[in-house]
Amino acid sequence: MPEEPVLPEDFTPFVRKDDVPRARRRRANRMLVLPGEDERANILDSLARRAFPSIEFFVFALLVEPVLGAAYLMNSQALLLRGALTPLRLLWWA
Repeated sequence: MPEEPVLPEDFTPFVRKDDVPRARRRRANRMLVLPGEDERANILDSLARRAFPSIEFFVFALLVEPVLGAAYLMNSQALLLRGALTPLRLLWWA
């Protein structure tokens, strides 16, 4: 194996310009908006509410359990799909 890589004759190496990292850093700073204390508290509060299951979760689980149980007992893929899509259909009706 040669120590130097064999390159085509018309190969031109990519030369990075010095201003590219600076532009990326500037773009990253523009996209990053640091919220204030009140905004952070609101964001954390909404995330905390989403992290815990609501009553809807338990209602959907109780409605889907019999369908999925029957699907596993009957080895029916169509019924499994029906059980998986039942919560979506219930949400659509609500």
